[in-house]
Amino acid sequence: MSVVIELNAKYEAKHAGGLIRSLAAGNAAGTTGIVLDIRKMSFYEPLPLCIILATVHRWREKEGKKVEIKYYSNTNGGSYAERMDFFRHLNIEIKSANQRHDSKDNFITIRQIVHNTDEASLGREISSCLVKDMSGQQATDTMYLLEYLLGELIKNCMQHSRGIGFLHAQYFPSDGMFHVAIADDGVGVSGSYRLSESPKYKPGASDVYMLGEALTVESSSTTHRRDYEGKESPNYGVGLPMCRALTEDSAGLFAIYSGDSFVFDDHGKADVVPMAPKKLGASYGGVAVGLGFVRSAVGQTSFYQILNEVRIKLGLQKRDFSAERTGGFLS
Repeated sequence: MSVVIELNAKYEAKHAGGLIRSLAAGNAAGTTGIVLDIRKMSFYEPLPLCIILATVHRWREKEGKKVEIKYYSNTNGGSYAERMDFFRHLNIEIKSANQRHDSKDNFITIRQIVHNTDEASLGREISSCLVKDMSGQQATDTMYLLEYLLGELIKNCMQHSRGIGFLHAQYFPSDGMFHVAIADDGVGVSGSYRLSESPKYKPGASDVYMLGEALTVESSSTTHRRDYEGKESPNYGVGLPMCRALTEDSAGLFAIYSGDSFVFDDHGKADVVPMAPKKLGASYGGVAVGLGFVRSAVGQTSFYQILNEVRIKLGLQKRDFSAERTGGFLS
């Protein structure tokens, strides 16, 4: 059985849930072929682009489904996607003579995340999108902030997903927003807790419940492990909660999707209370995380002061965290 999935012209991070519900048609029992029609594409933010790539990769490489992509490369949306290397990751050969141009540090092309990805190098490259015309302490603190957050996201993908991921980042001068996203085709939050034999895993627990665990301090799926891949694990279970808290302090947005659960916080709106995990109405096989920042709100406070305030907020003030930097990232 084959299905045709026609995607909308525009997908922002806040519309990622609708995108996942549309893509869910390709997960139906008995589906062996999928036609993904993206000919209406006008503008997709980093999170939707990464979700599409991770989903297609799962369909093709893990489930053996035949996936055909219908697209127009001569439209504004198609040209934009070409510059991001979106079609290259879909194994579509682009013959356009002007498919690429200098990004001028406003974006990095989509990158694939695997088990041996150099997170420090990639983190520094991505953070350059945000600090290119900053100077002094603001540039330094902004770079540290982005390297920290990106390190957490990339490590989560490498250690927990048991799959591959796609990462993309872009700064949008039109509204002053910086977006970074990573989506993988792995086992999801619930699967990570189960396969790592975490004491926090509850057989039969809903994805909503397990996502709540993942967003709780000291409840990572590998926090209990004293050894990870032959070395001591530094995991204190603060990665996702820290990312979430830091986006709140930077007037940004935080989004995470796994299984049939999601959280979407828009801290740019007044009086927003962080959302409790909710049902999505469809299932996303891996984990997709999107972070957004208002550029003007980043780097105005010492990075270490921000981290200290966030640790207090998360109840970690009694834990001995080092402020030393290792390989470009905080340890």
